[in-house]
Amino acid sequence: MKPSLNLVMLIGELVDPADVRTTASGQTKASFRIGTQRRIPDGRVFTDRHSVVWWGRDATSAEDWKVGDIVQVTGRSGTRSYETKGSNEKKWITEITARDVALFGSEDEGDSPSPSRPPPRRGGHTPDPDDDRNDDDIPF
Repeated sequence: MKPSLNLVMLIGELVDPADVRTTASGQTKASFRIGTQRRIPDGRVFTDRHSVVWWGRDATSAEDWKVGDIVQVTGRSGTRSYETKGSNEKKWITEITARDVALFGSEDEGDSPSPSRPPPRRGGHTPDPDDDRNDDDIPF
C-alpha cells in the first residue's frame, strides 16, 4: 500500500448547538458543525462549515457548549452515504470523525486562547467504531 495521510486539524466557531445522543449499544455520539474563515486575495471573507462526529463518553461534554464557542478538532475526513426518509434518495456527506477535541471558550472572550484562561477541556483518544484494526497489527 502506498503511503497516505488522512489528518484534519481545525479551529473554528461552533455554528449550531451540538446534538448528543446515545446509540442502542450504549455509545455516545456528538454531532456538531464548526465554521472556519478564509480570506481570498480581493479581501472577501468566506466561512466554511465542517460537520464533525465525536464518539465516546467524553462527547457528552459537547452538551455544555454554546453557539460561538471556539473548538479545536483533530481527526480524519470521511465520506458516507445515507438514504433520505420518505423519498429514499441516496445522499452523500463528508464529515470529520474527531479523535481529539478541545474547547477554548467563546468568541466574546477574544480571538485566541490565552494562558489566563483555564486549560481547554480535552477529550482523550476516542475509539472509532469503524476502525477494525487490531493492536497486534501495529509493527512497533
